[in-house]
Amino acid sequence: IKELPEFKFLPSDAGLFLLLNLSEYCQTKADELKLFETLLNDYKINLTPGTELYVSSPGYFRVCFAHEECYLDEFIKRMKKFYQAVK
Repeated sequence: IKELPEFKFLPSDAGLFLLLNLSEYCQTKADELKLFETLLNDYKINLTPGTELYVSSPGYFRVCFAHEECYLDEFIKRMKKFYQAVK
């Protein structure tokens, strides 16, 4: 997503999602779960943790982009808010 150059996105081979690399913020599966909860509870961003999708390295999250533009704009806004808090 070009509006979020602060983050690394990996394209999928198929489907309506990308993988978001947040591995710099978590090293273990427990860290990933804590980050998931922070994103959900503090920023209202609901992403699927990669370890739940059998991604072997913690820190990857599935981002679905099959939504109306207004929802994607809100996702971008909230991710920028998260980035400002952790940088």
